[in-house]
Amino acid sequence: MTQLSRRALLRGSAIAATAAAVSVVPVVASALPEPTGELQALVDQFRVIEHQSLEADEAAEECKYTAAKSYPKRPRALMGKRQYTDGPHLYPLTAQDINEWHDEAQRTFEYEGAMKARQDKLRARQLRRLAWWERREQSILDASGSRLP
Repeated sequence: MTQLSRRALLRGSAIAATAAAVSVVPVVASALPEPTGELQALVDQFRVIEHQSLEADEAAEECKYTAAKSYPKRPRALMGKRQYTDGPHLYPLTAQDINEWHDEAQRTFEYEGAMKARQDKLRARQLRRLAWWERREQSILDASGSRLP
């Protein structure tokens, strides 16, 4: 047998297999039961609810981003920064964070005299600014009916 005759043989068997598959498909398709009207109604109802769910998710995200844009951003001076492997992470400072930072600086540098007074003024100014900002945030949340955690 030559190379050409093998190809011709394989081509012939592929055509025969395709013809056999085509002749079987209508038999298999006719054996499957037709879906009842109740099943089709449930599928249609599922698709409607799925579509409504997607629309509701999109609307919720739009509201979230609109609210985030309207909410005032915390000043950088009232944000702490931690360094992680994927970059810096900013977090809102608390009064405890400010006091700990100043206490650590006092222990490290042992400020005295005018420098210590300057650091105490800076601490007091940061704490006043933080208190003002927290009152402002709370008034915004009170107006919207929310509470700080």
